Amino acid sequence: IYGEMIWLGTSRGVFIFDSNDSKILRLEDITTKNFPENFYNVNLICEYNHIIYMNSEIGIIQFDLIEKELKVAFSSVIYSNKIVLSMAVNEKFIFLGTTSGLVKINKNTGFVRDYNFSFLSKINDMLIDRNDLWLGTSVGLVKYKWKRNL
Repeated sequence: IYGEMIWLGTSRGVFIFDSNDSKILRLEDITTKNFPENFYNVNLICEYNHIIYMNSEIGIIQFDLIEKELKVAFSSVIYSNKIVLSMAVNEKFIFLGTTSGLVKINKNTGFVRDYNFSFLSKINDMLIDRNDLWLGTSVGLVKYKWKRNL
């Protein structure tokens, strides 16, 4: 949910429900995308600083709510096409929870760091709380102090 809009990721793309007009819109119908691929199977959507981040089969797509620009932020190749179960975003990083651990992507440089520790297992949910990243994993709750590992 962002403002009066509910964003829905589906196997057919992204749809937006505008509660003011009671209309459902396709994201691709209200913006111009600057990449040729269709993006389907959108399973995660989150917002940070007026930018909507979406995970799809082609990678991380971002939509700037102010500029109304849609682009591929990062191809799924940079995180080895892993199955992504959760996502959290802050000013500097995109964190991806996968079926085999945590991936941290630097938004400015594109540098990727994989954390494939056995105690992480599947990361089903994430929450950034100041300098801590809380991970809801298949084996329990994990607190990761990401600021210490820059």
